[in-house]
Amino acid sequence: TMRFFVFGPCVGADSTDWNSISPDLLLHWSSSLPPLPADAMDTSSWSPVELQGAFQVIDAAVNNATACGTPSNEWPAGSVAAGPVAHCEESSPCSGDWTTGICKAMTEYNARENIVALQHKHGTHWVHQHAQPAWIQFRFPVPDGARSVNFRFEMDNRYAPQLRGGNPCAAAQEDPTHQCKLCTPALHGGAWDFNVPPGVHILWTVPGSDRHIVTGPVDVLSKYLAGEFHVVVESPSELDLSQEEEVVVTMLAFNQYPFTGELTQSDEWDSSNALRCSVEWTKVDGDGKQTIMLSIVAADIFTRSDWTAPLRPPDVRPRLFGENSAWLQNFVDPFLESPCTHTDIQNSGWGWQPGTPDFKSAFENVILGERPCRGNAPPASLMEHEVVVDYTASGYQSFYSAANRDTAKQVFYVVRRGKACLELSRNACPYTEAELSSLTATIIQTEMAGFDINARETNRDLGRWGWEQDSDGCCGFDLFSPQALKHWTLFIDIFHDEAEAVNATFVAEVKAKMNEYIDMFLAAFEEGHWSLWNGNNWTPYLCEGAMYWAVTMWHDVPAKAEKVVKAINDISMLHREMTTADGAYKEGVCQYSYMSIGPQLATAVVYAHSFGEVWPSIHYERLQLMAQWHMDSFDTAGQAVDFGDSHNCRGTMVETLYAALAGDVAAPPGIPSTSSVDACVLRLWASMSYFLTVRDPWQWWPVLVKHDWDQKVLECDWGQDRDFRPFGPAKVSLYPEMGYAMIRAPLLENCTDWICDGSALPRLADAKGYSMVAIQGRPNEFPHAEVDFATFKWTAFGVQMISEHGYGTIATGVGEWDFRRFTEIDNNAAGHNTLVINEAFVDDKINFSQLHYRKGVTEVVAGVDLHCVKLDGSDVYGSGRTNGWFDSMQRYFCELATGQYVMVDSFQVKQGRELLQLYGSLYGGPDYDEGTVHSELTVDEYFHTPSWLDGKDLSTMTAEEKTFSRDKVSNKCQHVDVELDADGVALISGCAFTSASLDGDTTGKIVAWSREPGSFVVDGLVTATSTWGSPTMHINRFRYTPAAPTGTGDLRAFVMTAGMKPDVPPPAWVKPCAAQPSTGTCLSVCVASRYFELVVTEGAGGDLVSAVEMGQCDGENLAAEVLTTTTTGAPAGETSFTFEVDPDKLALGGLDGAALGELSQQVFQAAQASLTVNLQLTTVSLAQADASAPLALTLEFAGSVGDASYATGRAVGELVGRELRRYAAVVVEPPATGCCSPASNMALLRPAGGAGAAVDGDTTTCVAGVVEVDL
Repeated sequence: TMRFFVFGPCVGADSTDWNSISPDLLLHWSSSLPPLPADAMDTSSWSPVELQGAFQVIDAAVNNATACGTPSNEWPAGSVAAGPVAHCEESSPCSGDWTTGICKAMTEYNARENIVALQHKHGTHWVHQHAQPAWIQFRFPVPDGARSVNFRFEMDNRYAPQLRGGNPCAAAQEDPTHQCKLCTPALHGGAWDFNVPPGVHILWTVPGSDRHIVTGPVDVLSKYLAGEFHVVVESPSELDLSQEEEVVVTMLAFNQYPFTGELTQSDEWDSSNALRCSVEWTKVDGDGKQTIMLSIVAADIFTRSDWTAPLRPPDVRPRLFGENSAWLQNFVDPFLESPCTHTDIQNSGWGWQPGTPDFKSAFENVILGERPCRGNAPPASLMEHEVVVDYTASGYQSFYSAANRDTAKQVFYVVRRGKACLELSRNACPYTEAELSSLTATIIQTEMAGFDINARETNRDLGRWGWEQDSDGCCGFDLFSPQALKHWTLFIDIFHDEAEAVNATFVAEVKAKMNEYIDMFLAAFEEGHWSLWNGNNWTPYLCEGAMYWAVTMWHDVPAKAEKVVKAINDISMLHREMTTADGAYKEGVCQYSYMSIGPQLATAVVYAHSFGEVWPSIHYERLQLMAQWHMDSFDTAGQAVDFGDSHNCRGTMVETLYAALAGDVAAPPGIPSTSSVDACVLRLWASMSYFLTVRDPWQWWPVLVKHDWDQKVLECDWGQDRDFRPFGPAKVSLYPEMGYAMIRAPLLENCTDWICDGSALPRLADAKGYSMVAIQGRPNEFPHAEVDFATFKWTAFGVQMISEHGYGTIATGVGEWDFRRFTEIDNNAAGHNTLVINEAFVDDKINFSQLHYRKGVTEVVAGVDLHCVKLDGSDVYGSGRTNGWFDSMQRYFCELATGQYVMVDSFQVKQGRELLQLYGSLYGGPDYDEGTVHSELTVDEYFHTPSWLDGKDLSTMTAEEKTFSRDKVSNKCQHVDVELDADGVALISGCAFTSASLDGDTTGKIVAWSREPGSFVVDGLVTATSTWGSPTMHINRFRYTPAAPTGTGDLRAFVMTAGMKPDVPPPAWVKPCAAQPSTGTCLSVCVASRYFELVVTEGAGGDLVSAVEMGQCDGENLAAEVLTTTTTGAPAGETSFTFEVDPDKLALGGLDGAALGELSQQVFQAAQASLTVNLQLTTVSLAQADASAPLALTLEFAGSVGDASYATGRAVGELVGRELRRYAAVVVEPPATGCCSPASNMALLRPAGGAGAAVDGDTTTCVAGVVEVDL
């Protein structure tokens, strides 16, 4: 009896070439074949990752597979189905509980769920091995632009797939004509095809098609035994998905015997009773278990973009960067033909000279051997060229160091230019053919001596080029491979024919070695290895070397070269996500953003000049925005901010300009680009540039000489203050997805002897005149992130006053349950300038104050007068967990006065919190067990300053040797001592900003206030482990610590001021305001003589609702009366108080007169209630005696204040005026046109919306002298 089972809708006649697998499929098993879906699934729940275009990774819902049933038509619920139902008949018998109706597929087995598995024989001991096919069918949506897919599946590592084909015995392996004696239906004439090979066939189709395209078989058992549990299969070329919305992939197992033995005459089996047999009788040691044919635990596809090379690289060598004529025209001539813009030595930035780098001379110095713009003639002969002298020096080996590798690139460039000039018969070629031939011969011999076909490990002491780290257990093709590929592709591209004439075997071996590593690259791509698929800085770095190879070998192995380019195009799409929409790079500035920019654009340049189009895998708009982020991430000490796994690299690099001009850099010949660099970004960049030289001329791109940068930078002009404020006024920048913010502010109000030198060009001293607070709120699940929410760095007068450990140990493991990075202090909260909970320590270095895989919010505070940033770390400290530490946590930074800052922290301890236990040991990280629930917490504020001992091994140093002295330190000196004084902490720099060996000239001060009593303590030097595993990272630490634990929380404020000798930091204090608002807490802050008030609300959703400069104060006297305004008149008993108001400080809110009065009344009523004063506010007026006079705010009350209540009345008036300035915004200014003369004593009262509005809201009114509102 034959039964036909259908799973889902089917099309008509099946025209699949089943015979290509076995004629038996249609002859005996047509009812068991996988279906051809007629209609596409509903995939409306799926949406592609926008930045990845056609390259998408789409998972199959293996955990929701349907076994022998009708799957859902909705994706992903119905995306995986398996079958068929077991077929039992006399010629293919079943036994035991196996009857027709049992499914050959399972979705769980042996206590493991979320699998889909295919079963073997139909029954128990005496049943034969069945030939009946079994299958798993996967359905996936297809994104726009995709043409093909790669199908990947992961096998269950518990069970070897028992798919050995139809004739697997040992005798048949030796003699293919031998027919194995197996326990199958063939013993009695049943269906069994001895010609079926081992493995599974992969079938491909689309909804509505009348056939499956058959590929395979894939020998999954061999892969399993080799430890390859992940298998990748490419879709066949005849499957074109460019117009399809879904692809259907089916794994078909048919006629597969599980064991490698044969039935032999014995007590168990008698050939005269052949039907009585067991498959187990054919089992040989090592064959494994029979139950499972194949078990799959995961499957997905990654869709492939539709790419066909529009052009091809040149047929002749050299091919990289185009043929010689195009290469000279596009890469060499622009430098040589550009005008000289610098005739003197130009060491801008850290070279301490004004101006921008001389890119032309830097290039010519390497390529010509001199700088003609400075009047120096190139050497007379090739062998006198400086880089040639270095390359041909005795003992030179190109692999030995980074400098040697660069020398090889430079010499290769010089030779190609010389050869190209002669080949094209150009005039005035620099070198003779004899010179070039002689040097070429030397190069070939040198490179032959450094090559070994069997080499792997990169180790210069082994005397040859290495190709991988080898010791890292990574992946073969790793971070060391691209440098080898670039070197040898350039060598083959330029010297192929000459080298082959000298030693053809050598050239063949170089090609074979490169091919070996390209195979590793392709394997990493196809298998989904993290080295490429993480999408981080590794991805572009590895792809660059592969692109060099693909173009160099395009005509040697065209199919493989094209395959490599397609892989590069697709996998590079994953890297786009590493740059946020506003240009921040998720792994930090130095070194990882540089590792991203250079290789990305190098790949784009090679691609553009080989295939004639813009490389599609860069998000150019985001890359161009990165230049601004770079400069917002350089502090005013001229160093990169080193949050997370970043270094505080000294000085800017050319990659920043390349990012800004990415469109130009990557443009193919003849395709214009409009990318540009902002003049003020350029000014910042040039002021901090660091001795830029040409290391790799192949990546010194002509965009660098398209502009006169000294003229361009002058477009950034901040007017009359530009000499001492060359970066403009105070600025706050925010990168919300990155969680990064910075406030940069000028420290100077006039010229000094070290900044106003008369030059309008950028110089390093420009940075010294600014302070900066860099603020970290990066989500800690980002790659290379640390658990360091709300940490910050403070720089003033070119000195890092508050610093960081920096890179330290790599932040290993950012998976949700992987706590390995907590092991090192530099990766958890205790190593940063943030809030640290003492009860969260495991030991003196491991701290779980901040929780893993939690993110906070960083934002600019809106609606306040000052530049302020808010960080909400409530979730990071556990607000979303019943066993978290805090219910809320907020930190605020505001810039005060001239480049000074206040930091305010608010936190509330979680009430009724439960026991916190965390388990990281599963991944090799630490566990945390609170032991007993702490209802009260000791919360410290950590601060760190740089130490000159950083990077040193202290184990052999005496106490005297560890003591700081300026003469012990090089010119790259960073050191700030910490001293307690009567009212806070003093910070004393040991080193000045400049590169000269100068003593420290900057001092800082931090004063604090907290609601709960607390004080500063100095811990001294603390040590962390370096990137290379040594305890050599040292910084100074001090803390603000409470007198006792708190069960509720605290509000704290820290004023940070700095001065430059002989001046001291401006005196400062912070305390609660005398009069508190009805909502929130008001803090008074005094810096020198400038008085500020901040109002914060606390708890969940807490905010900084006001931050405003109020008037004057006495910074040296904490008890002094606050002079918010000056008061006239108002002797005791009178009812009118008048306060002078600086119109620049007035912020009355875009109100008309009625609204002004209403607000005044509401504020006064609140003040009256808090001060128990029995008064009624009747009139509010603003008056101005003349155009230069301050505004006068007059408040009139009904009734007498009383002789004894004058002070109280004045306090009420001050509060009303203060609140008006805090919450409102009248803009008082002369109108541009109309009835009011700008010179007259008149002003226009208007709403913030812009157009003038009358006091009564009806018509525009010019107000002479006074605006009065009767209440």
